[in-house]
Amino acid sequence: MVAYDFSVIIPISTKSEGKKLINQLRSITSYKLQIILILGKNPSKQRNQGITRSRSEIIVFLDSDVILPDDYFLKIKKRFSRSILILSGPNLTDQ
Repeated sequence: MVAYDFSVIIPISTKSEGKKLINQLRSITSYKLQIILILGKNPSKQRNQGITRSRSEIIVFLDSDVILPDDYFLKIKKRFSRSILILSGPNLTDQ
């Protein structure tokens, strides 16, 4: 059973990093988000560690300084409803 709509993995280098993004994610009520913060100095390794804790079919990697548009998760959900397995890049673009 999937516990969350999205697992959001954010590598951070200090405990105070990314507070604005974390507050933005916590304010989202239309989806169940699993927010996974991984403290360290190697973002690739931190993302891999985050995947092992994920409890969602959809995993989102974000940098701690990102400001998300309001419809960010809606756009991802729409893409995955068309049998897309991987999305990559800083933006979701229409074809």
